[in-house]
Amino acid sequence: MILIGKTWKGRVRSRNEDVYWTRPELQLCGVADGMGGLDAGHIAARMTADEVTQRIRDQGAENMDRGSLEEIVKQANREIHARARELPDVRAMGATLVMLQVVAELGFICHAGDSRAYLVRDGEFTQMTRDHNLTNERLDRGEISEEEARNSPADSRVMQCIGPSQVVKPTITEFEVQPKDLFILCSDGLSGFVNNDALSTIAHEYRGNINLLLDKLIDAAGDHGSTDNITVVLAEVN
Repeated sequence: MILIGKTWKGRVRSRNEDVYWTRPELQLCGVADGMGGLDAGHIAARMTADEVTQRIRDQGAENMDRGSLEEIVKQANREIHARARELPDVRAMGATLVMLQVVAELGFICHAGDSRAYLVRDGEFTQMTRDHNLTNERLDRGEISEEEARNSPADSRVMQCIGPSQVVKPTITEFEVQPKDLFILCSDGLSGFVNNDALSTIAHEYRGNINLLLDKLIDAAGDHGSTDNITVVLAEVN
């Protein structure tokens, strides 16, 4: 699997609180977005990347399945939650997470929050994750209809993330991977400002050169007025 990534603090933020990681030897990559509304988001993002990677390495990437990945994320969450209580002047810290783990012919996408994963396959562009935000949670509880969710301003407050609470409920998506699959993982510095139609157009236009595609996606976020840090990871299956 070919893995590349890039992060940029953007034109507005003074600090980059995004972290990405690419570990081809583990068939693993991910993005963590430190939550700016909480203390020490950059620490939470870095710890998220390090904690999940080390636990996967210790247990063996070839042994990963839906249950083990979920437990690894929960363990990392508990560690980061506990760490926040040890730091001076830190009340809570948190980060979103999206990561891809490939095990033989199976792929697993694990996410908590609004960092996203997309798949480009056979000319199709598919969003693989669903944001853990208040609008989607209210929709799931039946408090609003699909039409209301579409037509009302979205409430993007994140309802699942790593660190602030002792309990996190990540979503794990399992699927079969195919040769030439291309996965795009990103923070909401991209997905929050560039809609899926525009992302699909860029992905298909530059599909033949993933290094150029990576740059074009970062540029697109800036061109669309992103006010956040911007991080993108691309994973291409051999």
